[in-house]
Amino acid sequence: MRLHIWALAALGGAAALAAASPARAQADPMAVVATVNGRTITQGELDAAMKAHGPLPLEVSADNKKHWQFNVLCGLVDGLLWEQYLQKNGPRIEPAELDKHMAEFEEAVKRAGKTMQDYCKDTGQTAEGVRSGMVCTLQWDAIAAGKISDADVKRYYEENKDYFDEVLVRASVIVLKVPRNAPPAEKQAARDNLLAIRAHIVAGKLDFAKAARSYSQDQTAAEGGDLGEFPRKMVMPEPIAKAAFALPVNGVSDVVETDYGLQLIKVTERKPGERPSDFEKMKDQVRDICTAELQLAIMQQLRESADLKFSLPK
Repeated sequence: MRLHIWALAALGGAAALAAASPARAQADPMAVVATVNGRTITQGELDAAMKAHGPLPLEVSADNKKHWQFNVLCGLVDGLLWEQYLQKNGPRIEPAELDKHMAEFEEAVKRAGKTMQDYCKDTGQTAEGVRSGMVCTLQWDAIAAGKISDADVKRYYEENKDYFDEVLVRASVIVLKVPRNAPPAEKQAARDNLLAIRAHIVAGKLDFAKAARSYSQDQTAAEGGDLGEFPRKMVMPEPIAKAAFALPVNGVSDVVETDYGLQLIKVTERKPGERPSDFEKMKDQVRDICTAELQLAIMQQLRESADLKFSLPK
């Protein structure tokens, strides 16, 4: 196991997923605030998670405090979903193997000038939680190794070489906000509007930036839809990045759909990296990214198929 994936172990300790939260009035710690596939999360567990990183500033509004509380609870839900997935699909980790990796991790913490007690305090975990998190990490390592072959890693590198070569594009966008679950007629109307705008742009009858200022429903409209520079991965939603990197400079995309709505994209600049990447020198990094994307895809499936019930007090 490479220690760089230790972040996954936080999923074994719910407090490590917490965000900051204000001090709250006393509530029944046994009250159920969420149910995840039959497993409950109590107010006490939520309160413990919310205390992990200290209070929010006093000037934060009541609505924002509720938003933070809900975000923390969603983190706890994700943690439980992940634990349930690993319990069902992960291999048994032998005690000797666990002890070996815990010793390696403790040594890494020591080299960073910390004690395990410091680490537990910083991450809001108990020693048992850290050990449980390591089990989760080792189980996930084993699952991922079985799902991602060397050929998969090489193919991912070749399909995303722009990212590894540190190529950047600058792009602009025209957005019509349409919920993903909007009625088909509403989506089609927005699509038709964008296609009409695109036809005028491609014909040279309408400037893209002017069209963005006039029609876009995104906060970038005032700047002519400018999104700034971004790499192929990790920054923009995948449909936007994929479309942008497939375009030549000054090219305009077909209609692209994201959770945010429907959009047209124009690439205004492309900047190559300083030097081409070398797969042999970075294949471990490529594998890490493949593993992270696989985890995100599994988490999305778990969320969509889970039996979830939220019961936060109003």
